[in-house]
Amino acid sequence: MQPYTIENVDADAAPATDAWAAFLSARFSQKKELYQRLADHEKDIVRKELRRIRYLRTYFEEHQLSANDSSSLTTLLDRSLSTWKDHASRRCKDELHRCEVGIARTSGYRQQEFNKQRLTLEQVQQWRTPEYAHIQRSAAPESYIPGLDDMDHSLDDDPAKPDYGYNGWVVSLRKNLGGVTLEQNFCHGEFAHQKISMQRLLYDKEHTPLKRSADKTQLRYFHFQANNIKWVEVGNPCLLCRC
Repeated sequence: MQPYTIENVDADAAPATDAWAAFLSARFSQKKELYQRLADHEKDIVRKELRRIRYLRTYFEEHQLSANDSSSLTTLLDRSLSTWKDHASRRCKDELHRCEVGIARTSGYRQQEFNKQRLTLEQVQQWRTPEYAHIQRSAAPESYIPGLDDMDHSLDDDPAKPDYGYNGWVVSLRKNLGGVTLEQNFCHGEFAHQKISMQRLLYDKEHTPLKRSADKTQLRYFHFQANNIKWVEVGNPCLLCRC
């Protein structure tokens, strides 16, 4: 049995320049190879974001949707996913027959679509098998990424702070050069999709690019993805544009 390898019909016109965005959007069967090709500092970013996901999952595991249901949010999500998989598995045989009929009666693009659906449904047939469970385990980041349990204080934010996990966007323009990428270890991605953690941007007084600069040849734009008056006050006097 092979992992699901069907490619998207429409490839991204502009591939992600951010290692984390590329890793997150890749198919599970491709993540390991992609991770191994990354530079060391890009691997650091991926590990940092995976630790953030772990933390947030643990957070939601401890919270209920309502006072009338003792189940955690993640338990309810897992239950819903399992129900959906059971439903899809029961319908799989009939759907496969429909695809086989479609393949026999069509040609060209329509036949390609039926073929893709058939390959997907053949994977659905394997969902409840031990072989499929093994593939799922081997595709998990924990199986090929070391150091996920080791906090890196030069990169990781403080989970105890209320802005943990939030990122802002940074766009830097330099005279005669146009857009440039800021070379700072807690910024990741490239112009014009470079991101920085809110904790670093607002509270790392020594390294934040938000502070004033004597360099008058560049213009920097900062975008915060949420309305939070406290962040505006911390960024005073000018949050959005710094020369």
